[in-house]
Amino acid sequence: NDFSNRLACTTYKMGGLPDINTERTSFQDYFIEYLNDCVACGADGFRYDTAKHIGLPDDPKEDDGFTNNFWQRVITEVNNADNLFIYGEVLQGNNERIADYIEAIGHTTASTYGSKIRGAITNNILSKGTVSDYWLGDAPLNMVTWVESHDNYINDGNWYSMTKEQVLLGWAIITARKDGTPLFFDRPYYSSVENEWGMNRIGTEGDDMYKDKSVKAVNFFRTAMIGEDENIVNPNSDSTAVMIERGTKGAVIVNTKDALKTGFETNLADGTYVNRVDGKTEYTVKNGKLTSDADIPANSVVVLYNDGYKEYEAAAEVGVAEDTVFNIQSGKTATVTLTCANTDNAEYALNGAAAVSYKNGETVTVSVPSGSDIAILELTAKNSKGVKTYERVVFATEVKYSISSGTKVYFEKPDSWGDQIFAYVYNDELYENETWPGIEMTKESDGKYSYTFEDDWETPYIIFNDGDEDGSQQYPADKGLIVEDGKTYTIE
Repeated sequence: NDFSNRLACTTYKMGGLPDINTERTSFQDYFIEYLNDCVACGADGFRYDTAKHIGLPDDPKEDDGFTNNFWQRVITEVNNADNLFIYGEVLQGNNERIADYIEAIGHTTASTYGSKIRGAITNNILSKGTVSDYWLGDAPLNMVTWVESHDNYINDGNWYSMTKEQVLLGWAIITARKDGTPLFFDRPYYSSVENEWGMNRIGTEGDDMYKDKSVKAVNFFRTAMIGEDENIVNPNSDSTAVMIERGTKGAVIVNTKDALKTGFETNLADGTYVNRVDGKTEYTVKNGKLTSDADIPANSVVVLYNDGYKEYEAAAEVGVAEDTVFNIQSGKTATVTLTCANTDNAEYALNGAAAVSYKNGETVTVSVPSGSDIAILELTAKNSKGVKTYERVVFATEVKYSISSGTKVYFEKPDSWGDQIFAYVYNDELYENETWPGIEMTKESDGKYSYTFEDDWETPYIIFNDGDEDGSQQYPADKGLIVEDGKTYTIE
């Protein structure tokens, strides 16, 4: 718990999880063998989670005969070492020694910068000082930047405090800049401010937000601007907008609040530019002034450059209507509206059946097959150049039921379990009867235990366990069981 204590930070438990002795030579040998296996499979880089909990060469350590040389070995002794991109997650906050980790690993995350960008976007304050400072002190700018990470999304509650549209505004800022390696966290499939987990199933793709035109435009901009210096300004001295110029070659403008009037100064070379996001709005630069017949809309991104721009054939687009509901009540069907664009040969295949052609706006009736709890709709199309687009849409059976207080269930434990048995109850709204392992059950007879619900519940699930922290003795192993009053549960 004491992050300022480097011995505690690099050797003690965290969250109840014992720390691996990464200084032990035998572990390092084992780990390098694993890395080399990954490289042989095609990996060209690695992200090290919780890197600041692995000691640096001069960190204090226990007197066990080993040394803090983990980083030196895994960075230099792995195959193809000179060509790998490696970075460590070093969350900033207290004595994280980020400059030393950059020197040891090569790159680290810039978590404080991500926090500043999120705050700037949500508060509509994109001041030059906030946007430009990476908050790494004197450390080299060898960092991975992000608007949000998986930790921010869930642990910090960014799923409800920042919209997808705001994330894209932040992405335009960090990606237009000269330094850093931007990392895009793709939010879960079908997630929203009402449902942070989305579909939450293995096998579904992430949210389509990474396909947004602004993301595409600023990504190509970044590649075209390699080697160009940056200049960050607030157009018209308006801190609700920021312009990131790259030499005289290009500029990205991010506007978060009201419509922004043009006519402001810029370093862009004289000429006519088309916003590469919408592909149509023209901007003119003459004598150091940028003008347009149109204002820059609120909550928008403008990407301007000519030199280095490449025109690509528009990709085929396939999908389902925005108001699609992805949960289907058991035994029911759903009518799903299909969408497509930039194609004349879109097809869908439902639950592995033969592909069927469709036009934009046509519908298909979806049902979950018998013996399964999901339906799979596969959408494909090609653009005029024959480049294929594929999307896999997953629908799940929706289970809803209620139980009342006084509901009682029983469990017959295996002989190998301990004598204290617990019932852990939760539902999809993340309510629980008690934190893990739950509430101790009442012993009815040898091997048989009971649990009585004290409250009314909506769609509860139950997991039986003997209280082990590692969850090695629990049933079921993953998602809990549906609650049935009076039922005796046994391990199948």
